[in-house]
Amino acid sequence: MIVAHILLMLISGIIFFVCLIGLVFEEEDGYFYVGFTSFIICIVLVVFFIVGCVKCEKANWVTNEEPYATESITAINDNNLMNGKFYLRSGYIEEDLYYQYIVQLNNGGFKTNKVKSSNATLFYDTDNYRIEWYTKTRSWLYFEHEVTYVEIYIPEGSISTDYSIDLS
Repeated sequence: MIVAHILLMLISGIIFFVCLIGLVFEEEDGYFYVGFTSFIICIVLVVFFIVGCVKCEKANWVTNEEPYATESITAINDNNLMNGKFYLRSGYIEEDLYYQYIVQLNNGGFKTNKVKSSNATLFYDTDNYRIEWYTKTRSWLYFEHEVTYVEIYIPEGSISTDYSIDLS
């Protein structure tokens, strides 16, 4: 659906640019009328796009009750990972918290994966340690916003609650 938003804004921008050129280079052969009509169409499209985005953001989330994927985990750890980009004497560095986990494959091998912690919620479980993948959506007309989130089920007591303040 994001492609539809981009396409709508691109078409609106082209119409807006053409109508501005039509208004600037006004002639008596009727170009002002064509430019003014395209300007009105462009304004209507832009207002519709803005209203659609606002309505979509204010809509309620619809969540799926069943996960679309489940992975059984054998080990999990949290880790801060840094990444960034530098170009022309400027750039940025980001540090995000990830949950890194290992899953056992059907052929007996192991594979490591990671999940961004802002998209995950941890739950305690007694024996079935797993990661469940869900989607939630909200929409208005053809505007749609879909988010993937993760529920991680870990052994009881896996989260440490150590508090430490050292002013050194």
